[in-house]
Amino acid sequence: MDRDKIIGGILLISIGTIFLLINLGFLSWSVFNSFIQLWPLILVVFGINIIFKNNTIISAITWILFFGIIIGYGIYYDTGYKSSTSGLDHLTIEKHYAAETAELNLKLGGLRFDIGASDHHIRLVEAAIDKRYVNHRLDQRNNHKRSILSFESKSSGISLFERGGSHYLFYLNKDIPWSINADIGAISGSMNLQELEVKDVDIKIGAGNLELILGDNSPLTEIKIDGGASNLDIILSKSMGAKIKVAGGLNKTNIARLGWSNTGDYYISPGYEEALSKAIIEIDAGVANINIIRR
Repeated sequence: MDRDKIIGGILLISIGTIFLLINLGFLSWSVFNSFIQLWPLILVVFGINIIFKNNTIISAITWILFFGIIIGYGIYYDTGYKSSTSGLDHLTIEKHYAAETAELNLKLGGLRFDIGASDHHIRLVEAAIDKRYVNHRLDQRNNHKRSILSFESKSSGISLFERGGSHYLFYLNKDIPWSINADIGAISGSMNLQELEVKDVDIKIGAGNLELILGDNSPLTEIKIDGGASNLDIILSKSMGAKIKVAGGLNKTNIARLGWSNTGDYYISPGYEEALSKAIIEIDAGVANINIIRR
């Protein structure tokens, strides 16, 4: 049998198995974190295949082992591994008295993180990060009326995974409106914005799980999500009106079952025009499981 056909078949079967396990609930979409952490194994597999290029059996075994390790590590990552905030640097940045708006920019590699609201009114941000791997900067503009806080990886996102899964925390001041921009690799995270006034959110993620919780503290929140293979849970306040547009590849979503009207581009929740708080959400994902939840 043709060697290339055998290897191609193994690759398709393995990828199909991963997606089947995800759909059945045995794996989550964060299994794609395994590819980020274990990518050097691909070099090992290719090296073995070059050495034994005429041996179909060895080539098949190496690829089967590779995907077996990916699946096994994905199960371990989801169920057996616990991330930790211990050993992180706790950072507090005070809010300038003249501050009227704020912006949070995250440009990080793969990690677990939470964004939420701070109970301290004089603090702009409280964070738990690892300063060995992350730089932070505060810019004050327009006579301190606008505060821009940025967190950025010092090197490639892979180095963050090599730390063993730190769980970064960001707590934001509730008294001023926020813009949030997050460009993150493979993730497992929660953005609980229900107590915050948020004007806009721009999220770029590689793969993983993201929970986004929205409240009704802002008249209009515009949200853009650009993702790879991801599981997205978007939780909306019952009083919030929502317009949602989903584009991309092989996406699975429950939006059509919610009973919302469909204009062609957007699904629109009942009572959208009358709602005092609105969200416009645009999602462009490669392969995603998207759940819209009201509570």
